[in-house]
Parts: sequence; structure tokens; C-alpha cells
Amino acid sequence: MIGEIFSASINKDNNVLEISFNLIGDDSDVIRTDFIDMEVASDYNFNIIPKSYAFLVIDEEFDDVDEVVEIDENEIINFLNAYYALNPENMPEAQ
Repeated sequence: MIGEIFSASINKDNNVLEISFNLIGDDSDVIRTDFIDMEVASDYNFNIIPKSYAFLVIDEEFDDVDEVVEIDENEIINFLNAYYALNPENMPEAQ
């Protein structure tokens, strides 16, 4: 079972969830990192980005606009628990 999410982001270039976490029972200094295609989350019927929740942040220095999405941490935890329960061989090694 997932204990804590340290970081989670979606790489828009390749549609991959980049996630760092630990498991309940891991030592506090243990970090596991994985890269999971967002299609996998969709295949498992999880919606990591709720309700197309997106808003714009303006970068004044470059006069550019970036899309920022809010990621649902509870949904990620539920997805990862289901994903690794069905695919234990994909669980990343502790670092």
C-alpha cells in the first residue's frame, strides 16, 4: 500500500505520470520512483486530473503561458494501489 506521495507530475511531451512515493512499512528515507503512461491510468478507469481541472499561469519574464493541471493525490494513491496489486513485478525498487 502506498504510504506517501513525495512528488507527482505529468510530462506533457510523452503523457507520462512521473511519481515518487514510499510504501507503508518502508523506512522514512526510502523513495520509489516510477514513470507510468497515463493511458494505463485510463485503462484502470482512474481520472488523475479531475474534471479537466486546468488553469493558466502567465510567465511574465518570457511573456508565455503555461498550462498547469491539478493532480488528484487521492486518485493517484488509489490508482497506484490497484496497479501494483495487479502488477507487483512493476513495483519500483526502494532507493
